[in-house]
Amino acid sequence: MFVTISKDTLVEVRDLHHYLDIWRCLESGFNIGSLPCALDLKNMLTHLNGEDYQSINEYLCAIKSIADSLAAMQSLVSDLESIQVNIAGLPSDYDTFVNTFFLLPRHVTFDDLHSELLSNDNGI
Repeated sequence: MFVTISKDTLVEVRDLHHYLDIWRCLESGFNIGSLPCALDLKNMLTHLNGEDYQSINEYLCAIKSIADSLAAMQSLVSDLESIQVNIAGLPSDYDTFVNTFFLLPRHVTFDDLHSELLSNDNGI
């Protein structure tokens, strides 16, 4: 394992003798560095605006991409948060759609909203 670690990182783990201790040290070091990145991604997610994209599909893909990046850093984005971000950034043309969509008595997921927005996109 030591042959794949940079010299700077090797200094951090050189006195550790068990692979689990080495792994925990590495994991801790990289998680600290990813916190600013995760915060930046969360900020980007909350400031997405559907009007900045050519289509609703591009907008939805941008949300999904950021959510996937956050998930890869162990900072999951819940369905509720994805839905809130999506609705907050939708152009005003979608107000009627949003009001109607949430009147339905069912549990709504981001995938449900995504599908409905795509199928409704042709009508707006």
